Amino acid sequence: MKKIFQISAAQGTHTGRKRSHNEDFVGFFEPTEERLLLSSGCLYVVADGVGGGAWGERASRYAVQTLLYEYYRRADVPPAERLVQIIQEINSAIYSYSLAEAAGRAVATTLVAAVVWHDQLIVANVGDSRAYLVRDGRVEQITHDHNLTHEMRRTGVMTETEILNAKIPNRLVRSLGGRPHTEVDIFTQTLQTDDRIILCSDGLTRYITAWDLLRLTEPYAPEEAVQTLIAYANAQGGADNISVIVVDIGLPTTLEAWTSSRPTAHLPSPTTPHQWQTAPPPPTKIDEEVVPQAPPPAQQHSRPPKPAQQSTSRQMLWLASGLLLLAGLLLGGALWWFVRGGSFTQPASTPLAVTVNTPAPLPSSTPLLPTNTPLPTATPKPTATSLASGPHGCLYEITPGDTLYGTLYFFDLINNAARNPFWSQQVAPGHLRTIYYLPAGSATHLEEKPLDYPAMQAIPVPQQSPSTAPHPWERFEMEIASALKPGGFLYLPGIDFDTCIERGGRWQAFLRLPPP
Repeated sequence: MKKIFQISAAQGTHTGRKRSHNEDFVGFFEPTEERLLLSSGCLYVVADGVGGGAWGERASRYAVQTLLYEYYRRADVPPAERLVQIIQEINSAIYSYSLAEAAGRAVATTLVAAVVWHDQLIVANVGDSRAYLVRDGRVEQITHDHNLTHEMRRTGVMTETEILNAKIPNRLVRSLGGRPHTEVDIFTQTLQTDDRIILCSDGLTRYITAWDLLRLTEPYAPEEAVQTLIAYANAQGGADNISVIVVDIGLPTTLEAWTSSRPTAHLPSPTTPHQWQTAPPPPTKIDEEVVPQAPPPAQQHSRPPKPAQQSTSRQMLWLASGLLLLAGLLLGGALWWFVRGGSFTQPASTPLAVTVNTPAPLPSSTPLLPTNTPLPTATPKPTATSLASGPHGCLYEITPGDTLYGTLYFFDLINNAARNPFWSQQVAPGHLRTIYYLPAGSATHLEEKPLDYPAMQAIPVPQQSPSTAPHPWERFEMEIASALKPGGFLYLPGIDFDTCIERGGRWQAFLRLPPP
């Protein structure tokens, strides 16, 4: 019989010190039913949402809960194949949702999942959330980051020093929801006693080295290790949401010992589109450092509540319907009274029967994609004319560390994040003579009405070569650095819908597009 190890695990997620909301989501399930344990093992998942506002929260929560729910319903499929199958379905569902519901805004998430199945570790990864294996005092990063900087290092396009100097935006090149189809990386390892598995989002990995990971967690059990890592990331700045799962592999055990030593675990609940809403509540403070108490799995696995906004909206709808009905009855009565000569002594009319049709809520057991139902063909990608009437263009929301040249490089408008390629490939041919942008805080109604380009700020680009007139270029770059602040939007000319959405842009309706 294959081995079954004792396992101890903990999880935590935190907003960090800079963000106003948490777009990460974490969850795991350790079955106590013998059949599920033998066929599927234990599953641990971390997701980091992309999209801003509530969009990233919805995507990450949906990805984690759907994977946990669907994974244990398909025990006849081998675990690695099962992970790939379900994650690709999640990708298609989020992509279709973003086209239908998000008004052209990118909605996506990273995902890293680890299955402990007998003595096998099976890891699935899309994006730049990571999985590590700690063994015998050494730390190994199992997964590969699917982001721009990793790809440039891997392909030799730029050196590490060049990447740091150019401040290339560290954008994802692979995610769940960014494209109609995505590839899923699978990694396998044979486990042994005293191994430690760590899953985490980039809110931690941006600050931590392999040595830090080892020294900060080695003395601690999983729960304390989770809290220590989150506290460390916050102490380093906490620029992003931080999520961690730590799993310790213990001694081999028996089925009887496993099931008898644990409380009964209930299967994860499904989730449906109308429940794509918010992340877990804020954690508590410990020793002046903001770190989360690792919530028990049942809190993450329970079916999420419906938004409070939904019940309020429904109450308002009923109130409005009642007022309209009352007004109609009063008006009808007044007209009837006038026609009948102003007398209310006529016999009472037959009472008016009113039927209000409201959509029935989805049953709690209805998953987004029913089991054994073939995945539908991806929704055709809309164009500028099919999303709405009028012209459209690509806006890119500036985030910390973004630069003009790095952003243009990320969108393939120049082949290197530097001044000279910008001049030779965009300015000299006449493709781009003015930089248009919306300052931070001014882009508050983009979803409500089309944008007219005179409402944007404009910075003229020097029309002389940088080699012959370097001083105008230095002034231009200083002005750009001062103008492009996090929260603002940069207009990117010549970008089509596919590229805009896949790389995190916003497909915006315009009254008039900016001239070159």
